Amino acid sequence: TEVIRGMRFPAKVGARAFVTNPARFEMVAEDVNIFITNHKLDNPFVVVDLLNRIKVPKIAIFAPEFSSGVIQSLIATTKNGLFCYPIKCPALRTDELEDLATYTGATVADKDTGKKIDTVTAIELGFATKIIVKDTENREGAVLIGGKGEKRRIDSGTAITERCEILKNQIKESRNELTTISLQKRIANLSSAVGVVRVGATTSKAAGYLKLKVDDGVYSCKAALEEGYVEGGGLCLKKIAEKLPKNILTNALKSPYEQIQKNAGGN
Repeated sequence: TEVIRGMRFPAKVGARAFVTNPARFEMVAEDVNIFITNHKLDNPFVVVDLLNRIKVPKIAIFAPEFSSGVIQSLIATTKNGLFCYPIKCPALRTDELEDLATYTGATVADKDTGKKIDTVTAIELGFATKIIVKDTENREGAVLIGGKGEKRRIDSGTAITERCEILKNQIKESRNELTTISLQKRIANLSSAVGVVRVGATTSKAAGYLKLKVDDGVYSCKAALEEGYVEGGGLCLKKIAEKLPKNILTNALKSPYEQIQKNAGGN
């Protein structure tokens, strides 16, 4: 296991054609350049012009929406050797996109400030060592690892540190509890870490089996953290029995715990 700097946010794969791991319903991109915009991408010619202008081997495109024409253009471009990873993030507000841009070192093509897509240059792209987008009916979201914004500046720390300080100052000035909570979550997301579990085995079949077991453990842990859990081994019923007057019901409630202890040779 390894704990490394990472950022999580709500997102979906732009189209199922870009899922790189069908067994896990994931799109995984490594060592990839990043373009971020709050413009809805509905014009294929604008997107193709961007790709021709920046000339990078891999690019992840974050946008609120992609038209079918743009998706078809990205599929064709990927087949021709420039790997594209469209990522839909309609739930992210402009300030949250700025957090994402800070972490990756990108400049947002922001319609509110008049930053047009056709003015974006290669130097304004962000970068991450890994992006994982999970997209299933029950669970969706993205993880960014190793963003360019982590690199240290000579003058005053990292861009992430500076961004967190700005958000902390906004908390001091905030008079709204919901706004304060939202700002605290954004700081936590920018400054938090991601746990990576590496699974190996002597054969690919065994590795696949172990990965599924690890997935089960991870999702069970996440569910317990979000929704709580009931203790196993008859402990829950036993604790209820201890709070009630002793009678035939409490004897029955204790019996699963006592039987499990007996089966296990415990005292």
